[in-house]
Amino acid sequence: MRADKGQEHATAPRPGPIVSVVICTLNRAEVLEGALQSLADQTAPAGSFEVLVMDNGSTDHTAEVAERFGKVLDLRYLREARTGLSYARNAGYVEASGAYVAYLDDDATARPDWVESILAAVEKESPDVLGGPVIPFFPAGRPAWFPPESQAWSLGDRMRELHRDEYIRGESIVIKKSALERLGGFRTDLGMKGNALGYGEETELQCRLRRTSAAARITYSPDVVVYHLVRPEKLTLGWQLQRCWIQGRQAGAIYDAEAFSARRFPRLHALGKGAGHGILAIFTALAAPFRSRRSYPYWRTYVMLRVLPHVYSFGAHSSFALARRRAEVG
Repeated sequence: MRADKGQEHATAPRPGPIVSVVICTLNRAEVLEGALQSLADQTAPAGSFEVLVMDNGSTDHTAEVAERFGKVLDLRYLREARTGLSYARNAGYVEASGAYVAYLDDDATARPDWVESILAAVEKESPDVLGGPVIPFFPAGRPAWFPPESQAWSLGDRMRELHRDEYIRGESIVIKKSALERLGGFRTDLGMKGNALGYGEETELQCRLRRTSAAARITYSPDVVVYHLVRPEKLTLGWQLQRCWIQGRQAGAIYDAEAFSARRFPRLHALGKGAGHGILAIFTALAAPFRSRRSYPYWRTYVMLRVLPHVYSFGAHSSFALARRRAEVG
């Protein structure tokens, strides 16, 4: 294991692994240990993958955890001084030796055949972007009202290329290093920044990839499975509301214009749709006392599944309209 300081990242490629697994982390040594243990338990051949732990400013014992797993994994521990998940992810692909960079969240664990399944999919399909199912787990228990499907993600049980309006999730996303280099990596104005919530950097990169390359291949494999920890703070309606609102407000900077607007008068169209979703959010929330108790025995389940999607859409269409306005004024 090697420790590098600050922003001084070596760029010379090292021969060997096909896949570089990058884990970006900040003060979550306990959950990082689970992610690294899942990599130590992989069935993939020795030498087929390396691990890069990108520390984004931890003050806990993250370095000690990385050092311990450096004894059983081909692991490098590096530090990125600039706060932000996208900065750490970009530093990770610069350091990566593999032809593919597999980003694994620090609070996720990979199924034992995860790397092996990545290698098989890469050999068969040679995708630009690859991903698979995300299965949630609840170490603190799941409240009865909390719908587990809200944290799960799957596109079925067969490998296929994604349609234009489909995107690989960020908990476990594999990207060809040459594509990351060509695109300049992730946008650093998106994504988490310390404890401040932020989203969308992986989706925006996939949008940009499709815009710049008609031949881009984004592939789903049902065998590339990760388990994602749902932390206790996420199991509140307030946190979920905040998440939906922030995701919506960032959507205008992420998705292609076609997702929000008509060809004529795009800003007015987006404003109208945003206002419509805002009204629907209010009326749907007011209807909660009259909901079907058979379909929604808990009012919080009803709010999550029926109201929050309108909150997201209100924020998303409004954010696009504001982005169009700024572009017109500028």
